Amino acid sequence: PAPSSATVLTTCARQVVFVPSESDTTLQLTDSWFFDANDGIRSLAELQDVYHETVGHNSLLMMDFSPTAEGIISPKHAARYAEFGAWRRGCYDTGSPGMVGIAEHPRGSEDASGIQTVTFGGPREIDRVVVREDQTQGQTIRAWDVEAQLPSSGQGQSSWTRIANGTSMGNKWIVLLEKNLTVSAIRAVATATAPETAA
Repeated sequence: PAPSSATVLTTCARQVVFVPSESDTTLQLTDSWFFDANDGIRSLAELQDVYHETVGHNSLLMMDFSPTAEGIISPKHAARYAEFGAWRRGCYDTGSPGMVGIAEHPRGSEDASGIQTVTFGGPREIDRVVVREDQTQGQTIRAWDVEAQLPSSGQGQSSWTRIANGTSMGNKWIVLLEKNLTVSAIRAVATATAPETAA
């Protein structure tokens, strides 16, 4: 499910100034920002969906902490926050088992270009791709593709196949694939940028 509520501030992709969106939501099922001992809490699967629909779509996720009247966090709430944090770190942190390949180059560096490629040593099964933009000089990518090189059944390398695309990329965009793919390489291609900028 999508976040229970969201403060989404957006700007037209053609404008010079951009405002990152913020998505506000609660752990409790009734969307209450105040602790209620009778209220249930979201499951880990629901929190994963919230993460993918917010952080995974270039938004800042702000999730509440609801202390009791005594000023403490319910052990049940604390356990779910910890479970959610462990999942996120295990799936998306650099060096975690979930991150099987990274191509990361700061804007303006010698290796930075409009195409960033991750090549695997052999066939690799993937179920998602994370793309990010270096925003030290602003958010400039206006359109992008993710392409995969599928293992070739014959001689030579296979051609690139588009598996996802989007408009603004921003801090993070998580592409959840409809089905697992076996690939030998993936690449992100900036297909359009803001005027007078380079990807």
